[in-house]
Amino acid sequence: MKKAVLVVDHKDRDLRGIILIAFWLNRKYNVFPYITQTKNEISCLIKYKPELILLQHVRHEHQQEFLDYAKHQKTYIAVNLAEGFPDHLDNILYYIGRDEYMRYIDVFLPWGERLWELAKKKELLEHASIQPIGSPRFDYHTSRYSELATPQKTFFENSGIDTAKPTLLWTTNFKHCPFGDMEEFIKKYRSEEHTSELQSH
Repeated sequence: MKKAVLVVDHKDRDLRGIILIAFWLNRKYNVFPYITQTKNEISCLIKYKPELILLQHVRHEHQQEFLDYAKHQKTYIAVNLAEGFPDHLDNILYYIGRDEYMRYIDVFLPWGERLWELAKKKELLEHASIQPIGSPRFDYHTSRYSELATPQKTFFENSGIDTAKPTLLWTTNFKHCPFGDMEEFIKKYRSEEHTSELQSH
């Protein structure tokens, strides 16, 4: 049976998507998946000798050691971005990682064709196989996997939320993402003026 090492960068954000990939690698392609965290890459390459290692980026200098090792033992290197939508559509190469590490990538799995069509410096990955696959991180929210998530009714009951009243869900980006200064936004709407405006609505 072939083996693959799947690397999780931030478990709270990425683990479910990686598990979904692992499930289908095993079910559909008879590949045995090993899931590990960032900085365990080289030990997994040595121990399991996988045919493929799946990464979420190649941004850091310390990664060159295991990238070189993977190439040495002929392990394919694939990249599927955790954050598949960059701040600018033409900036996807920055999210993949360092220009000098692009040569290591054998397979790049963007979330969609449009993202890759607008990418700058595409020549850096001319040697790689490019296969748009969708977003494993968000595929859990499709009807196909609906039974894997808590139903809305159950969530409301467990949380003591009154379903007769309108509910507002506010989800923010990670602090480091360049989508505006969230802290300033929160300060602004904590002011008495805006608090009274919100209460009136």
